[in-house]
Amino acid sequence: MNPTEAKPATTTTAIATNEHHPVYSREHLAGLDSHLELISALTHLESVECQVDQSLSKLLSSSDRIDSALNTIGEIEPIVQDLSEDAAALHEVVIERAEVAERLSSKVRVLDLEQSRVKDCIDRVQSAAELKDAFNQLFQAIEYADWEAATRHVQRANAIDRAFLTSQFVEAVVPTANIPEPPAIALENLIIQLTETFLKSFNAAAQVKDEAATTRFFKLFPLLGPSASESGLSAYSDFVRTLISVPSSITRPTDGAKPASIVIQLTSIVEQLALIIDQHQGVVDKYYGPRSMVTVALKLNKELDRLMVRLLSAWETDQQLNRKLLSVQRYSFATQNQLLAAINNYGSVNPLNSPAALHSSLRSLAGNVQRTYNLPQSSVSSLNSTAVVSHEEDTEDPREIDFLIAELAGMSSRWQTYRRFLCGRFGEFNLNETQNILERPDEPQSPISPSTVPKEQHASPPAHISKQFEQLGQTELSQKLNENLERFYLPLEAWYLRINIEKAHSADEMDLSGSPYLSSALDDTFYMAKKVILRLMSVGNVKCVRAGLLKIEETIQRDFGEVMKKRLEGVSANLSAGTTVGFGIKTSEEKEKREKSVRNSCVVGYPLSICF
Repeated sequence: MNPTEAKPATTTTAIATNEHHPVYSREHLAGLDSHLELISALTHLESVECQVDQSLSKLLSSSDRIDSALNTIGEIEPIVQDLSEDAAALHEVVIERAEVAERLSSKVRVLDLEQSRVKDCIDRVQSAAELKDAFNQLFQAIEYADWEAATRHVQRANAIDRAFLTSQFVEAVVPTANIPEPPAIALENLIIQLTETFLKSFNAAAQVKDEAATTRFFKLFPLLGPSASESGLSAYSDFVRTLISVPSSITRPTDGAKPASIVIQLTSIVEQLALIIDQHQGVVDKYYGPRSMVTVALKLNKELDRLMVRLLSAWETDQQLNRKLLSVQRYSFATQNQLLAAINNYGSVNPLNSPAALHSSLRSLAGNVQRTYNLPQSSVSSLNSTAVVSHEEDTEDPREIDFLIAELAGMSSRWQTYRRFLCGRFGEFNLNETQNILERPDEPQSPISPSTVPKEQHASPPAHISKQFEQLGQTELSQKLNENLERFYLPLEAWYLRINIEKAHSADEMDLSGSPYLSSALDDTFYMAKKVILRLMSVGNVKCVRAGLLKIEETIQRDFGEVMKKRLEGVSANLSAGTTVGFGIKTSEEKEKREKSVRNSCVVGYPLSICF
């Protein structure tokens, strides 16, 4: 192919992509027939040629920049080649050093493992030597009765890991001629031996009130371990029980004198228990751990049960509570029933015709009838005997019942006070105590006469401590007092209130010195109600208080409210009816007196309507 033919082909290729001009291929050019078509195609090819020339000129003008870049690349090429060679050499060095470091690291790890094993072996040997020395020193301390040194050596032995203590290595190297047993068994036996020795010495010192010896062994028990600590705490609990000064009246006097009030005796004992807990709790908690005083409190409660339950049973027998309860239950309140019957018959009872004044009024009436109608004396006597039935009825002395009720309520009150004290000391609501606490002294006072030690903030008590706290209120004395409240106190208190209301109605008098006129029964009844309610509230037993208040409400509404209600209901009837004196004789004076008493009845009933 000649150059002239190649140029159109190139031009054709260059313009083939132009959308505004036709594409002239060889076949198309070969198919041109007319002169105009040839000229048009030639013109187009010339314009394309011009465009190609311009493009080539532009490319040739930028060749200097390209040459400069190529020269720069040529200059950098040797530098890059050197860097590549250096990097390859460095890579080989790093790989070689890494292999060396890996070999060294593996050697170091092996050395560390061997060193740790050697160190562990040394520690085991030292621990075995320490244990063996502790056993030897402990054996010597026991021989010389140096109990402080013995406890220190026990602590040294206890500080060793229990798994190591039972290992074959220790069992092989530690036993000696003096202590041939395995170390774990030997240590346990020595702790038991020391505990028994400390118990004997502590009890002997406690019996003679040797303060120094008691304090000495008191501090040694917890150093031997948990089991010895429990034994020491039990022995200490038995010791503090002996600090309770039993009142001389716990046993019946031999000189025939009347024994002291049982409330005073119970108060004396619980005050001593509270004082012991308050003074000793800081010392016990410091040496035996937080909440350890709960165990001591349980033993103190058992001592309280032993003393008071026996005394309480003897007191019930001496006071004949069963007989008196049966007697008051049989009391029929005849005067109260007669009073209600009189209200139904006469319409209204007021101070002028109350049971106390009714008898004297009828006696005067009988005398007037005898003088007016000249009746025989026997008829008058018959009238006196049948007019009013005697309201006297044999029963217990209310003052004695009042004393018994006060004793029963007082015992319950003292016990509840002591129980609240225990709740305040050992209850769950006292777990977060004040954080501003003084530092404990290094040397505490002796447990016989300890000083008040600042109380430290305790953590939440363990499960067994919480269970012990629940047992603090579940004592035999508590159950006995609750039974007595339900069996004796509530019936006797209800009877005492009823009989005093009955007496208030019987001794009802009008206070005519003031205005308005008031009945004495109102003041007497509510005075007794206040006394009974205050005594009931002092019992401190929720169940008893609830039942007692319901009984008091029922009694006042029935024995006092119903009487006053019937008085008010009879007012209108008395206003319209005259008073018949004797055998149908009516007098204006008696009628005026009746109207005045009726008005007074209205005044008496008004405060009652407010209360109920």
